[in-house]
Amino acid sequence: MEEIVEEVRDALKMARQVSEMGVLDKVDRYDEIRDSLILRPLNYDANAEKLDKGIFYQIGDVALVLYINIGSMKDKYVSSMVSSNVLSIWEKTKKEVIETAIRNTYRLFPPRTVDVYSLCFGLSEEQEFMHTVPETVKNNQGDGIFVTTVNYVNGAIAVFMPGVMERLSELLESDIYFGFLNTEAAVIHKSNLVSPGVIQDALRFQNHNCGSEEFLSEKVYFYSRERDRIEVVG
Repeated sequence: MEEIVEEVRDALKMARQVSEMGVLDKVDRYDEIRDSLILRPLNYDANAEKLDKGIFYQIGDVALVLYINIGSMKDKYVSSMVSSNVLSIWEKTKKEVIETAIRNTYRLFPPRTVDVYSLCFGLSEEQEFMHTVPETVKNNQGDGIFVTTVNYVNGAIAVFMPGVMERLSELLESDIYFGFLNTEAAVIHKSNLVSPGVIQDALRFQNHNCGSEEFLSEKVYFYSRERDRIEVVG
């Protein structure tokens, strides 16, 4: 009971701090809020009721949902989902705000790769790959490369950022299969080294044995270099 009370107190303090920051007071003024719009990845099925009132783009069972970036407080990342009724207030289309949000997400949370040791134990920093060739690629033996963002914030969103899959497939010289460990990271594989079935079995095993409040998907996704397109394959 003491732990629950403490959690409630922390949540109330955080809510008061967010209110004092005044970020959400600007939600009806697009020009003032646009630079704070981001996308967060959520499992569609688990959040369908909430998403009924939101703005999002869906691919497979992953929803890329429009949020307002608020920031970090006491080592916790804070954001607020945007209601669909603001589109008429902003006089903007869904496509316009989604495109703005993904650009902001890239700017605020740049994509990175990590190796398995970094992901599990934090032994080394995330590696930039959009303009360099990271060690995760140089040393890859076909075991998969983990993709996330700086500080792992909404890390799974990285694979949907502009140019990211194109760059990764260029580095690996291959089409790519990928799946999601959770909302914080995706794991990519060269398509000629692993089958979708193997990836899906691994995802199901992980989710069954580990479980996670940050569960995102058990589906397998495919990126085609030729078509420059992501699709669900399993």
